[in-house]
Amino acid sequence: MDVFAESLRGDGISFAFFHHLWSRNKGQEKKENVEPNSPNVLENQIRLPDTVIFRLGQPLQWYFTSQRGGVVNILKKRKQNINVEKIEETFLRKAGCKSDKESFPKQKIIAYFIASPDGPNTAKETEDHDWSETCDIEYFDEEGLHQFLFHERKSRNGILQRFIDPSGCGTKNTQIRAICTPTLCVLERRKTKQNLNDTRYGLYERAVTFEGPEMYSTSLPIHGKALPTKLRNCCKKVLDDVACTISNRSRKAEYKGDIRMVLNLKIDSKDRQY
Repeated sequence: MDVFAESLRGDGISFAFFHHLWSRNKGQEKKENVEPNSPNVLENQIRLPDTVIFRLGQPLQWYFTSQRGGVVNILKKRKQNINVEKIEETFLRKAGCKSDKESFPKQKIIAYFIASPDGPNTAKETEDHDWSETCDIEYFDEEGLHQFLFHERKSRNGILQRFIDPSGCGTKNTQIRAICTPTLCVLERRKTKQNLNDTRYGLYERAVTFEGPEMYSTSLPIHGKALPTKLRNCCKKVLDDVACTISNRSRKAEYKGDIRMVLNLKIDSKDRQY
């Protein structure tokens, strides 16, 4: 039985969820005997932006996505490689800041931190926990990321994630929320009203979608069949795996119909799903 199974329950940020994705997705190319660079395989595999888990201000785990031999895997950094210097260097490099400093957009969004209060550690605490508390999100440009990592992270709990540039021309941030049950998956897309590079507005107003007030974004339909089908397949894969882990049953067994999962998804500038 997965020792993190009970921690997967509850609302808000699930730190155990990232460990679960890593433990279930590592080595999938060997388990599934996939063909390298197979389009169907690449479309259905799960990607995760660089995600660093902070506990009491300390970076404890760092998960990221790697594609090798045509297979996407979620990996985890070794402990000796998890420090604020490496986090800053990697986030800025992947954003393009280091390679193209002169033309790098002013106040480009590099990352965001989703803060969370201490959650429950046991099944009894999970049952009694007040899940009405909301999570706060803060966006960082290059200067803000440095300030957070080296001066403002003390005693803070949450996750720091690398910002993924949106699909299309990327002028406005777009995100998709999936509300999933074993029999239903409802998708909703929201797009910010302000341009990502319009420095007349703050980072929060330029980037926030589902995490903030509706006044900052608009709801959009998801046209066609290909994208919704791809997203629903991805969500079903995750939901089935989490449900089986929680119930400690085989994949073919029936699981309780009241299991619910909410995922925030994103399509990047290369039409890859995160």
